[in-house]
Amino acid sequence: MPADGAKTAEGSAADDCANCGGPGDGLEEVRRVYVTVDEHGRVTGSETMADRERWCLSCRSLYPHLPEGHEPEDRAPDAGDPSPAGG
Repeated sequence: MPADGAKTAEGSAADDCANCGGPGDGLEEVRRVYVTVDEHGRVTGSETMADRERWCLSCRSLYPHLPEGHEPEDRAPDAGDPSPAGG
């Protein structure tokens, strides 16, 4: 593989999963999510990356991500959002 990460005639880097680098079978755009946990393994927060990446089905089934067309849960609610439960 050339030093710049591009592939040769077999395919292009855009044809590979951006997460695992495997063949691009069933790639879909996602936004990577980093999850933080406490010492007991409980989720304490998350950070959704702004850049979109193309991930394979295997990575989408194993790693936290936000599918294309979805917004992070920590976004500010807008007028069309339903009221929180119990509130």
